[in-house]
Amino acid sequence: MDLTSKNGHKILDNIDFVFKSRKKYAVVGDNGSGKSTLFQVILGIRKNYSGNVFVNGKDLKGKIITNISFLPQESVIFRKNITENILLGRNELNDRLDGILEKVNISKSFFKQMLTKGEYSMSGGEKRKINIARTFIGNSSVILMDEFENTLDKETKGMVQDYILEQQDKMVICITHSLDKDFLNGMDEIIYLKDGKVIDEDEYMQRTIDEGEKK
Repeated sequence: MDLTSKNGHKILDNIDFVFKSRKKYAVVGDNGSGKSTLFQVILGIRKNYSGNVFVNGKDLKGKIITNISFLPQESVIFRKNITENILLGRNELNDRLDGILEKVNISKSFFKQMLTKGEYSMSGGEKRKINIARTFIGNSSVILMDEFENTLDKETKGMVQDYILEQQDKMVICITHSLDKDFLNGMDEIIYLKDGKVIDEDEYMQRTIDEGEKK
């Protein structure tokens, strides 16, 4: 798979990778390395690439792939109460709500507060927790998480990492800046992206060191 910008810059360069069901993947790379673009291709948002995306042997290039839960970089909150923000009309999932709230460190006192215009101002971390709960509560077999740790406090970040590693029946692909060795070692595979290419860990670390020395 290749994707080139209008000015000729290679955003994704010869990406050839197989994601397997019930496996957990960490996608690591600097800003601008192509991580979020890769997610957009998987989701079917980006269509201007050469190559194909196969799901269970079926070519879905340029099509919106269903049965995926997606956590974007920027948290999205609706003018609804906390329950409605997480369930988004999926009321059949209400019996899972308490367990998810505990896993993402949403306190009962916070949960009781209503999100209505001018009544309650939420921090970035609180918005992030709600978005993560929304992502995990569904029955999707594939979860994509774009920098899930954004704005999370240390305790919540650790709890979410643990919950990701607990997943046994879902494919989880995380774009992450985490350097937590226990978390990364718990993933089935780490994908290192640099300048739109998948490279091995040694090359990634060496190039990172070289760039740091140049600054």
